[in-house]
Amino acid sequence: MTGPHAGDQLWWGICSCGAGFALYAWGWRGMRRRWAILNIPTSKARSVAMGMAELAGKARVRETPLTSPVRQLACVWYHVRVTRTTGSGKNRRTETVFTQKVGVPFDLEDATGKILVIPEGAEVTGTETCDLEIVWGLMTPDVRSFLGRIGVFGGSGHHVHEWAVLADADTYVLGDVGKVRDAAAERMKKVGALLRDWLKLPDRKAAIDSDRDGRIDQAEWDAARGAAQAEVLKEETAAPAGPSVAIRKPRAGYFLIAAGGEKTALKAQGYPAIFVTGGILLVGLGIGLLYEAGSVPGAAWGGAAVVTVAGGWSIARHFRS
Repeated sequence: MTGPHAGDQLWWGICSCGAGFALYAWGWRGMRRRWAILNIPTSKARSVAMGMAELAGKARVRETPLTSPVRQLACVWYHVRVTRTTGSGKNRRTETVFTQKVGVPFDLEDATGKILVIPEGAEVTGTETCDLEIVWGLMTPDVRSFLGRIGVFGGSGHHVHEWAVLADADTYVLGDVGKVRDAAAERMKKVGALLRDWLKLPDRKAAIDSDRDGRIDQAEWDAARGAAQAEVLKEETAAPAGPSVAIRKPRAGYFLIAAGGEKTALKAQGYPAIFVTGGILLVGLGIGLLYEAGSVPGAAWGGAAVVTVAGGWSIARHFRS
């Protein structure tokens, strides 16, 4: 086809293909996340292996708990957002006037033990603790107090949202399990530092030289090292160090935290198969328009068929899982 209509079809064909591939990629990403949630088995805190793992348990506060700013609930993570809607019809506009996300490290505890969770970089799905649209200035006392603290006048059109991972609530975590510290290496450093301190003290150095010959031989040094190790172990027993293993954001992969469990994590992913299907349809439409415009040879339909088959296979795997 030639003429002015061919130019329009070329433009719309390119746009349709671009949007289709973007939609397909987005949906495929979501489906891979769903597969990870569904197919990675739930591990126990005591026996979890290094690498990507899924755990479920109670979110336990390590030190001082966070307090959600609106409802004043003890939690380990919260997200609060205040929006304001003005105008109506075509002039209706919604803007965010305040938003804040805060999270602190917490322990995930199950029946076998607990593991440290470092939430930095996680995609968190919290429990909705507040969803209040203010009409005629009517609001609960805690919302009024919160808005006063952040300096927002809570007139009509304001909408207050708050989500939180509550302390002691069921929590799901999918992330990378790895070492946050090397206990053995730290112990060796402490032993070495203690031995150097002993050698600086004349009385202690003389005690290490047990045969009083003016030099410290290998046997005397080994005995001194054993005494230093025993003292360091005693100190560690009296004041245990922090955890050596934690679950956190991997270098490549997913890091998900969801209040409520695996079902909440799955629900948060939505329905990515819809995006994959829409992407396939848009790519097919775009190739058809390009073909009609004379910009794509007939072999392009083979490419469309490959995309369709690949998309159908991915959707079938999605629903099978």
